[in-house]
Amino acid sequence: SLDLHGMSVEVARETRWEFLAEATPLEIRCVRVTHGKAVRLDGKRPMIKSHVNTWLRQHSQVLGFCSCLAKHGGAGAVYVILRRTMMEGRDE
Repeated sequence: SLDLHGMSVEVARETRWEFLAEATPLEIRCVRVTHGKAVRLDGKRPMIKSHVNTWLRQHSQVLGFCSCLAKHGGAGAVYVILRRTMMEGRDE
């Protein structure tokens, strides 16, 4: 899992990219990304949470994602399903 709490948007973006790049060749199919609920007093959308939603939609290795169960972070985290990669030499 990856925890983006307290990171700037730019650092969170780079960290998320590296995390998914490391998971893909390891054939990891489901990961958790914690972005926090980030309730804002100014009424605007939570920064990291909004960006994570956009970034995951743009990532070619992401099949889908959804909010976690309460015991795994609830609305402050997402399960991310990654595409299966075709490893060289595998019969599929």
